[in-house]
Parts: sequence; C-alpha cells; structure tokens
Amino acid sequence: MTNPDAWVYFVPVSNGAGEPFDGVTYYVQNTVFTSFLVLVPIYVTPVNDGPIGFTQTFTGFNNDPNTELSLAITDVELDAITVCFTALPARGRLYAGLVDEQHRVTVTAPNNCWPQGLLIFRTDEPYQWDSPYATFSYVATDPSGLSTGEITNNTINILYRNLPPVSTTPPSLTTAEDTRVPLMFTGLDPDNNPVVFTLHTLPQHGWLLFDNEIIASAPLVFGEGVVFEYLPFPDFNTLGTTPDFMLFTVSDWADINPTIYQLDLVVTAVNDALTVSNNDQNATMTVSCDEQTFGLTLIPAQLTMVSVGDRDAGNELLEVCVGAPSGQVYLSDDTGLVNIASVSDADGQELRFQGTRADLNSAFAAGRVQYRTLIGEPDATANDKRINVVVDDLGHTGAGGPLTAETVVRVSVLAECEVELN
Repeated sequence: MTNPDAWVYFVPVSNGAGEPFDGVTYYVQNTVFTSFLVLVPIYVTPVNDGPIGFTQTFTGFNNDPNTELSLAITDVELDAITVCFTALPARGRLYAGLVDEQHRVTVTAPNNCWPQGLLIFRTDEPYQWDSPYATFSYVATDPSGLSTGEITNNTINILYRNLPPVSTTPPSLTTAEDTRVPLMFTGLDPDNNPVVFTLHTLPQHGWLLFDNEIIASAPLVFGEGVVFEYLPFPDFNTLGTTPDFMLFTVSDWADINPTIYQLDLVVTAVNDALTVSNNDQNATMTVSCDEQTFGLTLIPAQLTMVSVGDRDAGNELLEVCVGAPSGQVYLSDDTGLVNIASVSDADGQELRFQGTRADLNSAFAAGRVQYRTLIGEPDATANDKRINVVVDDLGHTGAGGPLTAETVVRVSVLAECEVELN
C-alpha cells in the first residue's frame, strides 16, 4: 500500500483486544533509497462489554404445571451472568435453581437477582391454558455490575395438549369355578378429563352380567364406576389352559386410536362333588336247587343299579371300593379297569378297582360287578344282605382334595325251590 500522506488507520475486529493484538510491517522509500522493514505492534486495550439478553417466547402445556425456561443471554467476555428481574408473571410463579422441588428457590419480588441458570415457571391453575399466559422481564449484568441497561421482555404461552388416559384396571381377575366375581374398570387421565371405556369382546367361557342381567353383545360403551360381574360357565376352569379374557379400551373425548387392553379372567378349579347311586333298587341273588340230588346253586347278584357321577372327572381315574360283611364280591370281567385288589379280614371282604367314570359305569351296568355268598357259610341264604359301595375321586382336579360318596345296596335272596337251605 502506498500512502503519500503517511497516515494509516487500524480498526480491530469487533470485540478484539490484546497487548499486542496485531501489528504492521512497513518501509519507506524515495526515488533513490529504500529503508529497512519496520515492525509496529498494535495494542488494543480491552473494554468490558455488557451482556445482552434476547427476547424469547417459551411454551408450556396445560397438563404439565412446570415449564423450563432457559434464558438466551450472550456476553463477549463469557463472564458469569446475573439476572435481575424487573417484572414477574402475574399468573404463576418463577423458581430459580434445580428441577427438583426440594432445591428450588422462589423468585418473590422484582429486583431479585440470581445467577443465570435454569428457571422453572409453575402455573397456579392446573389444566388451564392461554397465549400469552404470563410475561416477565429482566436485566442482565456481568460480575463487574456492568449492564446495557436494556430490559428484556419474555412471554410464556401455555398451550393445550391432550394426553391419552391409561387403564388402571388390574390385568387379571381371579375367581373360583362356578363362582361369580365383581368387576369394575378404572382409568386415569393426565388432563383430568372424564374417561370412557369401550368393551370390544365378551368372555368366551362365561357371562358378563350387569344388575344380574347377561350382557348379550359387544361393543359396549360405559363410564367409570359401573360394576359388572363375571360368572364362568358351569364347571369351566383354566387349569391347564389359557384364561378367559375380554378386550377393552379407555379413552377421553379426543382419543382417536386408544390403546387396547386385555383383561385375563382366571378361573381356579374346584373339585366338584361326585355321586354314587343305587337308584333305589335292590340286587337279587337267586338260589336254585336240584330236587333229585338236593344240590344247591347260587346265582350271584349283579350290581347293575349302581351308577357313578362326577362332573369334572373327565378321563381321570376314580376308585371304587365294594365291601360285604360276608360272601364274595368279584369282577366277572375286568375290561377297562385297573389296580384291582381284593382284601378279606374278620370284618368281611373288600374289592377295590379303578377306572374312568365311563368305564366304571360300564362295568356296573353290564353286571360285571357281582356278589354271592358261599355254600356252607352261616346265613348263606339269609335275606337283606348289605353291600357298601364307596367311590373316591382321588382329588384329581382343583381345590378341596379327594372327595368320596357312598351308597348301600341291599341284596335279597330268591329261592327257586322248597328245599331246606340251612
């Protein structure tokens, strides 16, 4: 650069300072001579600039009482900034400090000054919203107390935001077999809106009742506080299988695609009572004789009148014990029966065997369970013999343990001849 006037001006970059900050190198010359290079350092004395705050608009939501405010303030020297509030929100409160409530400090009056950091604005009106909802202003200073003096105004908008409700209904309900149980659906809405339930499916293995009336179809829409009852179908239980269930949703007025929830209905098994019956009939043992040889023949009594009932036995084994104080109880054919045993003692004889309900009833109905006295026994042909029949379900299903049932079969004697028998 050629400057005949010898004046050179230096303008530092914005906010630049240093000692030296920069420098220039020059030489002078005339038509004959040229000087040596000369280095001239340039010193720029630093000047403390005040921090600058920027106007901001903050956004909060009606269902969150706390709105975090991070103030936008710059300082060339990167000094720690102090914020002095000149006006506080007319609605709600400002807190300085950490997010957790235990360590917050309330900004109570204008001219309160705090180190720059996170602010929390808390509304005093839950679930209310407005734009603008509140305003506040401040002046920023650096550690030397220097400030531009400019007041920074800020706005807080509280917007409406709908949050979906959630179900607080327990995920499963348990009842015993053949036992009804009350059921109430519950939900929670973050916006404190009323919630509505929609039942999309009904139980597959039981009835849903309201006021003792069966709910016949779905979907069904209802509000909170409605008490239903679930009653499993007779003898249904979930032992060894999946629970019964219903599908439902909970929503407020704004929900478009509410979450689908499943309520499992667990039915614990109960050991149903079993039965054994003689159908109010007696058995008959026939005595026949050969009048020429005076030989006696005893035709055994068949216990065809006995029947066994057990609603939840399925294909599980049941045990039968047939006892007689005298004579003999036996099986003419043991098809379908297992674990057969006969025990005799001073009190008489017992015959035990096991089988499914169907196999036991088949054995009785076919006359394969028989009783007879033995020739030569005392009172071999006496009337009114009593045969005890006891059935045990071996506790095969559900709560309650093993159950038994008992009946007595009376055996009469039919004599087909007039020969003296005793």
